[in-house]
Amino acid sequence: MVIIGFSTTTSLLIPNILCSHFKHCAVITQKHNKMFLYQFVRYKHTDIIEINDSGINKLAKYGWVFIYIPKNISSDFNLRNAITCVDMVKRAIGLKRLSIQTPDKLYHYLIGI
Repeated sequence: MVIIGFSTTTSLLIPNILCSHFKHCAVITQKHNKMFLYQFVRYKHTDIIEINDSGINKLAKYGWVFIYIPKNISSDFNLRNAITCVDMVKRAIGLKRLSIQTPDKLYHYLIGI
């Protein structure tokens, strides 16, 4: 299972200007009974943070919204090539739509599936 998290806040200037509601997104995967949050920081730099259910609940209290996708992470998922947080999520779930470039569009696409 893949969990996609969406946040309404970010410290970066460009997403604050270009994105209307959701400003950031992240991927949470499960490996060997542990969950890992892939936090896109900048091009060629992604932090991998071990997280548990209480960590997800804390993020939810800070306004994060989560979508659970019942599929495994894409086999060709490569953190190094992601350009934005949305690009990282699209690579993780195997989504190849060029029209999705903001966290808002990604969120609306995923809830519509």
